[in-house]
Amino acid sequence: MTTIESTHQDTVRYNLDAGFITAARTADCAVIDTETTGFGSNPRILDIGVVLIENDQVTATLSQLVNPEVPIDAGAAAVNHITQEMLDGQPTPGETLPAILESIRTLPLMGHNLDYDIRIINNEAALADVPGLKPQQVCDTQELSKEMFPGPSVSHTLENLLDRLGVHEPEQHRALADALQTWQAYQLLSAMNGPCAETDEQHERAYQRGKAKTRGVMRARYLEGRATDPINDKPEGIELEGQGGENLCDCSVHQDVLRRYPRGSYFWVTVEKDYISRGKYKGYPTIYVFLDGEEIGFLGESIMSKHWGQIPDGPVIVCAHTSVGADETSPYKARIELPKAHEPVNLEPFRRQD
Repeated sequence: MTTIESTHQDTVRYNLDAGFITAARTADCAVIDTETTGFGSNPRILDIGVVLIENDQVTATLSQLVNPEVPIDAGAAAVNHITQEMLDGQPTPGETLPAILESIRTLPLMGHNLDYDIRIINNEAALADVPGLKPQQVCDTQELSKEMFPGPSVSHTLENLLDRLGVHEPEQHRALADALQTWQAYQLLSAMNGPCAETDEQHERAYQRGKAKTRGVMRARYLEGRATDPINDKPEGIELEGQGGENLCDCSVHQDVLRRYPRGSYFWVTVEKDYISRGKYKGYPTIYVFLDGEEIGFLGESIMSKHWGQIPDGPVIVCAHTSVGADETSPYKARIELPKAHEPVNLEPFRRQD
């Protein structure tokens, strides 16, 4: 191992691999990415990834978790899946950044939304009383995405960009993995002959990804610190593992059942396949939901279309909960936890004709 020593007296020495240091001396650029504690005005760094490029080839990589010693926002943790347990025992940003920055300080930098990563890194550098990054040359693949896929409603996240470039891999939201994907995106963007229009299918996929991400972040923040163990007896049946909540229809007419448990409670429910009995979508397949044997609502057509085929035959049980309302007098609303939603299915061919 080779050590690059910080000149700051309170900074613990941090060892970089000798191969990374050697590769950095001749690299053409460094691709960087960070993961942070949250989305507020002063997020702290949790993870840094660096990919060194020379002659269009990856010559070395660096991946380092860091412990900022501050709480992690539940919404951010839902995206990057970095937990406090993973950070325990890791060095602080002030212990790691001096050596990392020294190795790449003179290199051109590449990133996706690069200004954000440089700002995060430089904020940490200032806290550690070490010089930040002031690259002479930069390349931002998010800006290249805007040039090659113009349009007012086009999403330019890394995952959506890769989708438009034909790479159907989820963005992992870990620093090194995202830096490697950024380099892959740059190579594909460079090979394009000119700007292209986003297809309707790509736009819809991007919309659904954004919606799912927002729902996941909000759900994680809602659940933070809450008791989520069901408080009623568990019925017999096939248990479905939930990965997201869906609102039930018709809760307003089942308030007497829902109000038997405190607002915000989690409980076991059973679900049964059936058909919507009235309204515009009468006859469409759905599932009815029962709490302690009494109905509390059903899935609307649009929600059911995203969970078609996920409900097996026979007795099925899932978790559900009522929402926490600001006004205690407001009606209870219920959500059930279902497997991850898929692309909507046209339910018209399965409609029951009475």
